[in-house]
Amino acid sequence: MDRSPVTIRLNLSRALAALGTGPRAAVTPGETTYQVVEGTTVEELVRALNPAWDRAVMVVVNGTMAPWERRLAAGDQVNIHPLVSGGSASAASPRTDIVVNS
Repeated sequence: MDRSPVTIRLNLSRALAALGTGPRAAVTPGETTYQVVEGTTVEELVRALNPAWDRAVMVVVNGTMAPWERRLAAGDQVNIHPLVSGGSASAASPRTDIVVNS
């Protein structure tokens, strides 16, 4: 396998800040181009960006949720998001103000 550098499009969710630490690599939230070695797996990319994100993020490659073993290729669009984001405690609570007349 050719292990030459390739460029991917990387989009990091701003919500990743909630995981405690920012990217180890010089990448900020939002979309940017990023170089990886051809054949780098999703898992290797996540660990290179921030080991604290290991298994705490969802990775979507070219619009499809990617398994950790998926190998990256030139031009791939990679989006990284925390597994859980948004909502509030009140939104998760059951409503008690609804009356159903039978």
